Amino acid sequence: MIKMYHYLTILLLLLITLFMWWQGKISNYLGNDVDSRLLTTQPVQSNNGCNNGCPVNKFPDGIIPGLAKSNLVSNSSSSTTGATTDDDILYSIYTKYEKTFTPTYIQNNLLQLTNPDNYTHLPMGPSNIFIIRHGELIFDNYIHPTNQDTHYNLDCNGIQRSIKLPNFINNLGMNGYPITTIVVSNGLMDINISGNVATRSQQTVHFSAWALSIPILIFGYANCSQPYDATTAINIFTNASMRGKNILVAFQHDNIQALTNQLVQCYIYFKQGGTVENLNNSTLYNVSTEEWWKHNTPVEPRHQYSGYKHPMQKPPYPIPHEKYSKYLPYWNVRTFDRVCWFSQTNHPDNLTLKLFSENINTCAKNNCSNLLIGLIQWHYQLNQNNKYENDPKCLPPE
Repeated sequence: MIKMYHYLTILLLLLITLFMWWQGKISNYLGNDVDSRLLTTQPVQSNNGCNNGCPVNKFPDGIIPGLAKSNLVSNSSSSTTGATTDDDILYSIYTKYEKTFTPTYIQNNLLQLTNPDNYTHLPMGPSNIFIIRHGELIFDNYIHPTNQDTHYNLDCNGIQRSIKLPNFINNLGMNGYPITTIVVSNGLMDINISGNVATRSQQTVHFSAWALSIPILIFGYANCSQPYDATTAINIFTNASMRGKNILVAFQHDNIQALTNQLVQCYIYFKQGGTVENLNNSTLYNVSTEEWWKHNTPVEPRHQYSGYKHPMQKPPYPIPHEKYSKYLPYWNVRTFDRVCWFSQTNHPDNLTLKLFSENINTCAKNNCSNLLIGLIQWHYQLNQNNKYENDPKCLPPE
């Protein structure tokens, strides 16, 4: 009976290996074509393993299947007892992911990927940029903050999303877009600046970076809209290590619109013959993206809204795309699953934009990732309102 079990186990491992090999062969044929599996727009369903709006902790004592509670001891005593510890469990998790697509791809192509001379013939900037929002959060009390209702980290569902993110990244790789760099913003830990604190973008991707051996780069703060600061976008387009590669960017939701416009500005700047030496916030600000957004907006005409919608207030600093912001996607306050995909390879000699879903299930309710409107968006300052009235209800402005 035991031998039969071993034979079945070996057969299962062989089948899994064959399947992964087949997936790799298929991805080689995909090239830069848009894979319909990436562009799924179906609404994300609730996760079944939920309790009171959070994922169920199935192993509260750090227990994994086949590991008895009595065998799990503190890390400090493991050296004398030889028993299994939390460290052992974490190391097992790492070794599991170490064999998946992304770390394998990076290791097998390391000399190619880390030599910038191999990419100088390609346009400036990454070949593909996938932008996501940080994971779910507990909404803070910005008016009268206290220690108890101020949260700088992810909530239980945001943690669950971050845990599932490596599978999303591996899926991108197996479909022809291996991620080799992750970009996030600096954490905001000064409550006097905007009334809240946050390290959520970093927390969303840290596990993926660790498990898949992907470097994280940080160039500036998330608030790139007020004032309009393109530091992150400029570095994404000029950093030699990202040229011609595929990158993932995790950002704060009401700054994603400004970031996307800054990335388009960088693309147009270099397409018009601009140089790295002369690129800065001043030269980039006046680069118009209006025609590009007119031809590439993913927003339907009936959902394009001009101006500011009640009770939104006009921001203190100017925004270069204000007059045509109706073409730029607005990131709803309850949208966590959307992916914004810029590509320089999906169409000859043109930057393209597509939106699709991570397809990551959490226990969060009222996720409105399918609501797509065009409306100006910027990051609030303390005691200023940048949201329209129906934003928290997942409804358009009218």
